[in-house]
Amino acid sequence: MVEFAIITPVLILLAFGITEFGRALYQQNILTHQVQAGARYMARVQNILDDSCVQQANWAAAATTAKNIVVYGDASGGTAAIPNLEIANVSITQEVRSIYVAAVDETISACAIKIHAEATFAGVFGAGITVPAIPFLGADSGISWGGFNDVTLNASTEERYIGE
Repeated sequence: MVEFAIITPVLILLAFGITEFGRALYQQNILTHQVQAGARYMARVQNILDDSCVQQANWAAAATTAKNIVVYGDASGGTAAIPNLEIANVSITQEVRSIYVAAVDETISACAIKIHAEATFAGVFGAGITVPAIPFLGADSGISWGGFNDVTLNASTEERYIGE
């Protein structure tokens, strides 16, 4: 019984830690897939960039739709795919890249669209666990575990613009 009483808190903490880590990996995977979907959308929208990779008039509307795809998984909005992911945490940029094409042994310029998103991981335990005051001493135990709540999940990807 004594051995069980000593090892049980360690096993419970280990089980909850593994669960939280698994949830963090799951949310990271969702975020990565959402960012890739948004980049694929932006890469295929016609007439948002000109030949020199400069934004055109309908860039803003396409970017809003892509941000909705990243955050909600749907162009029209809804519920965020993961907690703490917001439109303000998604950035979309474009830049000219040099790409080597081995088939023709030539370097060409291509326009790449980059999307980056981040969100703070929302753990099951909220702000974490603090062991309450030790009885009869009246002082805080000083033992706390913040969980993974200080972890920022982020994902970035880029796609070559082909929407012309």
